Order: sequence, then structure tokens, then C-alpha cells
Amino acid sequence: MERKLPMGPYGIYVSETHTFSMDAVLLAAFASAGRQAAQAVDLCCGCGAVALGLLFRGGARTVTGVELQPEAAALLRRTGTENGLEDRLSVLVGDIKTTLPLKTGAADLVTCNPPFREAHAAKHSADRARAAARGETACTLEDAVRCAARLLRQGGRLALCQRPARLPDCFQLLRQYGLEPKRLRFAAYDRHRQPWLFLVEAVKGGGRQLTVEPLFTVMDGQEHSAEYRALYEGERQ
Repeated sequence: MERKLPMGPYGIYVSETHTFSMDAVLLAAFASAGRQAAQAVDLCCGCGAVALGLLFRGGARTVTGVELQPEAAALLRRTGTENGLEDRLSVLVGDIKTTLPLKTGAADLVTCNPPFREAHAAKHSADRARAAARGETACTLEDAVRCAARLLRQGGRLALCQRPARLPDCFQLLRQYGLEPKRLRFAAYDRHRQPWLFLVEAVKGGGRQLTVEPLFTVMDGQEHSAEYRALYEGERQ
């Protein structure tokens, strides 16, 4: 069953199968920090939480969401139409492993919240949509990095998130495809627990200088952290 959730000044449509988590909210905020992109592409966009977040946070003037599953793409189209974003948000149903009908070397920003589990580690599920969203059954981290490298202009940025255990593989792939890691941030429940997520921004053709940003935490003692509150106040404005 579809339902609409608030996101900034907009409403976003989700379903039981195609929804989003804090990872997407963090990625949209992380990618929006700094300069605005004229043209952004959100790979593996799902129902569009990252794409919509880029628009209302000022991270991009226009966004194209790319999604393999038509049901998820339909949710994002409905979100765009009902929020009057047809001139800023477009949706493409396609496989990032193939040649997409997007101009090579034209994107200023590519974002991706990819499946986290490697194919051999992914849990089997009778729900193919859920399996594709959570594990590398339809695309891999390398597929996403390769596609981003093709779409980005020289000096363009890729922002993605992944589980910390995959950080070495991620950095290796980024450099393999000419994308130099420039910003890195970890997210944890609180300062006493291991991070569950990292966010990285890489620049196509960039120099070798990496900035590690302060840890994002959900809790500060017994209360939500100030940054967490600001993040979600922004979501509900």
C-alpha cells in the first residue's frame, strides 16, 4: 500500500517494498554540503528520497533518478508530479550496467545509495524487489562506480554511502575508475558505538587530499544530538 511522508516542503510517496531509511537522508545532506550542482543523477534511486532531498536542500537544480524497478520509479514520478517538480525532477527506468540514455561526461554530481550486501553475503528473499534493494543481486558497488565515472564531467563529484566493512573495496574502486576520495564521514548511533555507515565524496580527476569530517551521531547522551535534530527538522519543515 502506498502512503505519503513529509520531506522538507514536499511529500514523498513510499510503499511497503520501496521506502527509505536514515542512510538516504544523510546522503542527501552530505551531497548537498558545499556548491550546488546544475545537473545531478541519482543512481539506484528507489522511491527518490535522495533525489528529493537534493532538490529541497539546494544540492542540485535538476535531478535525474535512475531506477531498475518500475514500481519504485512510478512512486518517484508521482512524487514529482504532485509537488510540481516536473521541470526539475525526471525519472529513468534503466539498468546502470548498460548504456543509459544520458549524456556521457555531463553530470556535475552523481549520488548513489547502493545495495550494501555483496552477492555472496546477501540474505535470500522471496521478494525480489527487497532482495535487489538490499543485496547485490541486480548491481554491484563496482557497477555504480563505473556508471558514475562515465556520467560525470571532469571535476564532477560522486557521493555515496556504504557499510564501513566495505571502505577498502570502495576506495580501491573509486581510484580504479579515476575518482579521487576527497571527503569522508562516518555515522554512528552514539560516540561509544561502532559506525554503521560511511559517506564519501570523490572527484573525477581530483588530487590526492582527503578530509575526514566529524562523526555524525544520532544520540548525545540521553537525547538526540543537535545535528540529528537539525537534520530531521529540515526533513519536516
